[in-house]
Amino acid sequence: MLASTLDRFIESGWVNVIGGCCGTGPEHIHLLSETAQQKSIRVSEDLSETRVSGIEALVIDEDTRPVIVGERTNVLGAVDFVD
Repeated sequence: MLASTLDRFIESGWVNVIGGCCGTGPEHIHLLSETAQQKSIRVSEDLSETRVSGIEALVIDEDTRPVIVGERTNVLGAVDFVD
């Protein structure tokens, strides 16, 4: 099931890294490897800017520097994170 989902993700250009986690056995990794080897390597677009996200997306380029990161996302005190 994971390999078939991975197949669709690769076709959509969403995959950069493939791997497993806790509970992923050699059989799973083998199926993932077989699926990935049948596909072309993803070619990413050349981005000239940095993009990050928290509550809102932020593009960091020459016009927005310097970016002060501290307290931009205060998960313990910000009302936006209460929900």
